[in-house]
Amino acid sequence: MTVSYWSGKAAENSSLQQYFKEGMQTFEDQHSNINVDLNILAWGQLTQKYITTMQSGTSPPALASAGTYGLEMFRNGAVEDLSTYMEGDPDLPEKWTPTMQESTDYRGQRWAGGIGAINTTHLGLNVSLFKEHTDVQAPEEDLNTWTQLRRALDQIQEGTGDGVYPYEVTGTQADVEAYWGAARTAYTGGTDPWIDVTDQGSPENPVVKPGQTERTDGMIKNNIDLGEQYSSGGYPSRGDEGVLPMLVNDKVAAYNYGVSVQGIRGLTPNATFGWDGDYMAISTPKLDPNYGEEFNLPELAGKEGQHGGHTWSLEGQLCVSKSKSSAVKEATYQLLKFRNTSPEFCLELYASPDLAQAVPAYTPLLDDIRSEEYADMRTQVHNHMIEELANYGENFRTTGAAWDTPGTNTIRWDQIGGTMAEAYAGQISRENAASTMGDRIRSTLAEQ
Repeated sequence: MTVSYWSGKAAENSSLQQYFKEGMQTFEDQHSNINVDLNILAWGQLTQKYITTMQSGTSPPALASAGTYGLEMFRNGAVEDLSTYMEGDPDLPEKWTPTMQESTDYRGQRWAGGIGAINTTHLGLNVSLFKEHTDVQAPEEDLNTWTQLRRALDQIQEGTGDGVYPYEVTGTQADVEAYWGAARTAYTGGTDPWIDVTDQGSPENPVVKPGQTERTDGMIKNNIDLGEQYSSGGYPSRGDEGVLPMLVNDKVAAYNYGVSVQGIRGLTPNATFGWDGDYMAISTPKLDPNYGEEFNLPELAGKEGQHGGHTWSLEGQLCVSKSKSSAVKEATYQLLKFRNTSPEFCLELYASPDLAQAVPAYTPLLDDIRSEEYADMRTQVHNHMIEELANYGENFRTTGAAWDTPGTNTIRWDQIGGTMAEAYAGQISRENAASTMGDRIRSTLAEQ
């Protein structure tokens, strides 16, 4: 039988394309009765084709990297609940990390089969600019809090001329993840900054926090301030890929998104990572009691938070089409497990900086990659993400994964991301951004 599989990850570069093709051949060699029809599609193309195909019901793929669009199709009855396939499974979902377990669950049903690994938001540094213009000597200690970071950014601003920017905000709506990550550092224990569905609210009766909660409102203002005070004039339309050329050309000292080893080495092949190298990843600063008073954020005065951030674990979620036969769906589940949990496919994929270096979401694979066997392959960025999740994992969450609300996709990208993008562009004032965001979220929830 044939299992059709649409992959967006395989389209990210030629090395991944070849790796996935070889991986599917390995799977076929292990399963003589299953053929894999691998379709490699750029993420935007995959999304549009998936939505159109699933809505029409015309030859939908058995397995697709559908992400949150798969959740929409699940709610419409077109995507399989994988709970029955996981009953009695010795591996899933129990051996997933907590983040992956949360991301694949929708009100007690398993709408997706996970992704192989995750990345985290964190602070990226141009090491030479920090060494030359600040007092920082041990960045993990000297840039541990927001107060420490802002003081260092002020030093860089004072010590450099025009054309060097201490901190570049990724202001485009499509790259709102940097704000998502920073917002969590005003909280502890994984508390959601936007929608409460666990303490005072529930998925059926969510409590909206922007415009009503000081920590959330203060961090909205904080991100707006970072853009206005330290970023280039083009930051409202800047995505993370646009920051990298500025970083490697010594035009940007820091940004909060995620250090892309592949992206940087694509621009400067001999780049090294760590405080003794060219670029470095450290934790996004945590909120400290002094910060709000010193930097005109009264909502944050006297409050503390913890290192935390956004993890990319909704994006690319693998979904199984409900319309296929029982035999094809069972074969598809076997392919899904191979894709996400098999050592022969995943270890090199997620250990190598030339492929898709990331933190495995399947704990046995994570244990393997942390071993000495892969020490030479792991970059400083990779080691940082692994240790960060080990130390502060409860405060790293995927925005929207816990909400279990029908409008999750719209709220994440349009109501939160769109509001921040408009605020960065000066279309919404600093003082009105939080209340505007809250009103928009409530409007979306009321429509569901």
